[in-house]
Amino acid sequence: MPNAKDFQSFFSTELAWIEQALDLALPTPSPPATMLYEAMRYGVIPGGKRIRPLLLLCVAKTLGGNCSQALPAAVAIELLHCYTLIHDDLPCMDNDSIRRGKPTAHVKYGEALALLGGDALLTLAFDQAVQTPHAPAMVARVLAEAAGAQGVIAGQVADLQAVSGEDITPDMLTFIHTNKTGALFRAAAEMGVHAAGEGKDASVLQTCRQFGASLGLAFQYMDDLLDARTETAFSSVRILGERVVRERADQYTNEALAAIAPLGAAAASLQKLAQFMLRRET
Repeated sequence: MPNAKDFQSFFSTELAWIEQALDLALPTPSPPATMLYEAMRYGVIPGGKRIRPLLLLCVAKTLGGNCSQALPAAVAIELLHCYTLIHDDLPCMDNDSIRRGKPTAHVKYGEALALLGGDALLTLAFDQAVQTPHAPAMVARVLAEAAGAQGVIAGQVADLQAVSGEDITPDMLTFIHTNKTGALFRAAAEMGVHAAGEGKDASVLQTCRQFGASLGLAFQYMDDLLDARTETAFSSVRILGERVVRERADQYTNEALAAIAPLGAAAASLQKLAQFMLRRET
């Protein structure tokens, strides 16, 4: 069974590129905005598994693109993801106090600075997106669509309704997962196509978009399984049951793998990514 060490080893080169690029993109703390810059860095470094930027780079690599040229887009998707985490944790949202094993940004820096730090990461994400050598406008547009009122924000609103105690149907659960999580996975895959210079090939674009969307859902259902031992106000395991959630994780992983089957051996890194998502332990 693959674990975090296996994942870090297989994707070590790409993960190192991502970390270095994130460090370079973020402003160095200095007066008069020292605390703001610290809050921005705190929300990004050290980070999680970097799945979304890694997905983007793997798509670009699969299509014969230059990974170094795709790095601005990869940084963009991760900065935007980190902004969503900071805002999700705020007292007016999920009101979480721990993120990635450390105090959340608003606990560390206060609510106002956390809010503004998240805003700054959001805007920096688009600054990075438009630095992508291939199709920068399309990269930025895909990011905007996924992050907005028909993507992540719509998912977060539905999630807030779930937490507030409204009845959640399986269809609403799918909507939340598709938008709050799946939208950025789908965007990462699509941005990877554009960053590789392959955006004009509609069939390739659809293949990678489907892979990203299915992978995002598989990722979310696995997250729910791993978190099932903790008490949460809202969880797909509590709504659907552990067996169904496991079946859905398997189903969406298989859909992701089927989507990229036409790409053949070139998609080896994408296959590894999907397999790790299904069998991860953290």
